Amino acid sequence: MMLGIFLDTETTGLNPNRCELLEIALKILDVTNGEMKIGYEAVIHMTEEQFEKSDPTSLQVNGFTLEMVEKGEEKEKVAQEIMSLFKQQGVKRGEAVFICQNPSFDRAFFSKLIDP
Repeated sequence: MMLGIFLDTETTGLNPNRCELLEIALKILDVTNGEMKIGYEAVIHMTEEQFEKSDPTSLQVNGFTLEMVEKGEEKEKVAQEIMSLFKQQGVKRGEAVFICQNPSFDRAFFSKLIDP
């Protein structure tokens, strides 16, 4: 079985070294038969001070507001949930592939979340 992880992120800007993750969404599919195994989506919590550092152009594109991120989940909790989900679904390095619209962008923010 080969798993595909469809990954999408929304962020406060383009630079993963300076910007933060606002939302992460993923779906895990068995690419050998097309069966969707599971989906996951989370908005990341931010304080007003953190949110004010966002690139205004990025916020225009993704539509995020302070109210949305104030209700989000803590990054550590989201990272733990994703790792638990991967373990539960049998996601292993070399046996799964990430499928992203912009792989270098999405993977950089994903890695920053999972391995800060």
